[in-house]
Amino acid sequence: MTAFCATGAFAADYVPGELVVRIPPGGNVQAIHDAWGTQTLEQLSLRSYVVTPPAGVNVEDCDQWLDADSNVESADPNWITESPEAKSAIIIVAIGSSTTQYTDQGAFARIGLAEAHQYSTGQGVRIALLDTGIDPSHPVFQGKLIAGYDFVDDDADPSEIATGVDEDGDGLTDEGFGHGTMVAGVIAASVPDAEILPIRVLDDEGSGTLASLIRGIDYAVSRGAQIINMSVGLAFESEPLENAVSDAEDAGALLVAAAGNENTPTEIYPASFGQVLSVTALDSNDVKASFSSYNEEVDVAAPGDGIYSTYPGGTYARGSGTSFAAPFVTGAAALLFSAGTPGEPGDLAQSLTDSVVVVDSLAGNAPFAGNLGQGRLDVESALTGYLAEQATSVDGAFRPYGVQFFASPNPFRGATTIRLSTPAGTTMPHELEIYSLQGRRVRTIRSDSSDRGAWEWNGLDDRGRHVSAGVYLIRSNAGSLQSVGRLVHIR
Repeated sequence: MTAFCATGAFAADYVPGELVVRIPPGGNVQAIHDAWGTQTLEQLSLRSYVVTPPAGVNVEDCDQWLDADSNVESADPNWITESPEAKSAIIIVAIGSSTTQYTDQGAFARIGLAEAHQYSTGQGVRIALLDTGIDPSHPVFQGKLIAGYDFVDDDADPSEIATGVDEDGDGLTDEGFGHGTMVAGVIAASVPDAEILPIRVLDDEGSGTLASLIRGIDYAVSRGAQIINMSVGLAFESEPLENAVSDAEDAGALLVAAAGNENTPTEIYPASFGQVLSVTALDSNDVKASFSSYNEEVDVAAPGDGIYSTYPGGTYARGSGTSFAAPFVTGAAALLFSAGTPGEPGDLAQSLTDSVVVVDSLAGNAPFAGNLGQGRLDVESALTGYLAEQATSVDGAFRPYGVQFFASPNPFRGATTIRLSTPAGTTMPHELEIYSLQGRRVRTIRSDSSDRGAWEWNGLDDRGRHVSAGVYLIRSNAGSLQSVGRLVHIR
């Protein structure tokens, strides 16, 4: 049993009278109430709750009574969370309703986005966006959104809301408004055929709570999100938050988060948890953006300075911040997930970080070397490298029978020639079956008797329609012998 209560300089930044508590497997929250006189205010997930503190105990002193209780795995005050841009003045300039600067910006070209879209566009991937909400009526998002939830107002409408009131008393009004819509716009451009699941965990000031963030992560997993994008954080570790992140990773989700805009080695969470891909921002010269945080927990860097994106009201805006770098990495991960056979979250993360453009050697980055992650995101390189591995034969289960699979070219555009090699004395199959990764048979190809053992596939299905770009499984049967291989089709 581990109980933890963060204390110190941030003690005022929490919801008064609320604790976020996680019970161990098989635990019982009622046992906590019976022992301490606490009450459940809200259940966040299967094992996490918001409870009242014991009478006469300050929430920042909860470690004094929780350390001795075996019914508690972790606990924290219900800390206030913020988007990095709300904490360090979001930089947004409205630019009107023209799409040109959004669709043709240099950041897309620098990371090889158009080239990557020849291989994958994200079909079949669901991305959870934990942010200030979204403008669901924006033209860019039509056909891309699925129903989400608002954990700020606790309703089923995660739309962005501007109240016109300085609710956090910082002298700024609605400084977080538009943040989620902008982040979503980067995702939509990066991975145009993915589903976006909007989850509102921050208000129009860019502020939320630890409880709403945990609920949002749990909800994303329950809705089947394969990738979770979070431009939100705390300036210190929270064990209940790390528990939620670990649960999501265990469920197969890849988590991506902004590293922060402090221009210091300051770590924020969840980005600095080991289970999360932490993303910092670069300028147009691949030098650390002037505002970007940098530290050893950063995994990868991406463009994040002067990014054009969608803005509420059907318009567009330009923003700077690590929040606008993170969704490029989220989009890249979705492209890989869609194109190949889904693997562990760590495999996708490794593919992204192994294929970067090294930027530590640039003069402007010398003071930050080793603190900008492995380098700058290169989506095309990540995807082609990932697909090169996916395209290798997967007939290992049938190798004892001596059947081998070959295809050239692979990946291919247009047509490819497929060949099988079988042991002497065995019957060469007359046909191959081609399946999508979802298990749907798209084509049956019969071999010409004059060239038994060789097939050509032109990327068409049985009805003569072009199939989508992506990875396809090829299956053959030679009597009792089988061979299975992968082909990568690009458009």
